[in-house]
Amino acid sequence: MRFELWTMTKRGPKRSGFTLVELLVVIGIVTILIAILLPALAGSRRQAMQVACLSNLRQLGSSLIAYANENRGRFPAPASAFQAQEDDWVHWQPRRRIEESALWSHLGGSAEVLKCPLGVPDRSADRVPPYPFSYTVNMLFTGLTATNVMPRWTTPPCDLGKAIGASRKILAVEEDTNSISDGSWYSTSGKYWLGGKIPFVSVRHNRDGREYSDRATALVDHGRGNVVFADGHGEFIDRRRAIAPFYCIPDYDGPPPAF
Repeated sequence: MRFELWTMTKRGPKRSGFTLVELLVVIGIVTILIAILLPALAGSRRQAMQVACLSNLRQLGSSLIAYANENRGRFPAPASAFQAQEDDWVHWQPRRRIEESALWSHLGGSAEVLKCPLGVPDRSADRVPPYPFSYTVNMLFTGLTATNVMPRWTTPPCDLGKAIGASRKILAVEEDTNSISDGSWYSTSGKYWLGGKIPFVSVRHNRDGREYSDRATALVDHGRGNVVFADGHGEFIDRRRAIAPFYCIPDYDGPPPAF
């Protein structure tokens, strides 16, 4: 009995939990850690979405190049809202079967590869019919012919082999959600800007993801976006490059822009 009493005296009463002060300290530390880690986690998620989107775009670029190689350098039709054509690279309009698209077999038989992981904005309010995908193809490679509207607009295509510096000529982009309306993209001529919207490259993966369709604001807060070039490689670029002839006109051989 003496030994047992001595042992209890030395050890003291056994504690069963935290005090209120200790619990509040732990909660405070956890709150601080969450505040520190959340921006980093958000940045990591944004980067992961950007990489996944660029992977989709590279697959589209590889499909376009494979098609051109099988057709003597000629690309499929532009999937324009002005004129639906049998060999459109994607059949996106209502009552058209996407399985009949020129690139369907090259895309692995999946339409999901044409959608950014962040989703496709609902444009049903101002686009009829709405374009259901995220990526558009450079009209200067595919060409554009509109025979069912006045005036008739025609842009000649450019064969893959005639592109000057294919590694710097943009073939397809993730287009700004403010301007995307069909499967074709051309940012260097005002006659193709529908409703005054300039078809910039999307910056939804950059910073806060805000997108501006007016030139003045977009060039000040230019941001970066996903594109794929005519040699098949993809980049997350300063989107000012996508309105410069050096990067978007296939047979342009002039000087690069100053930026």
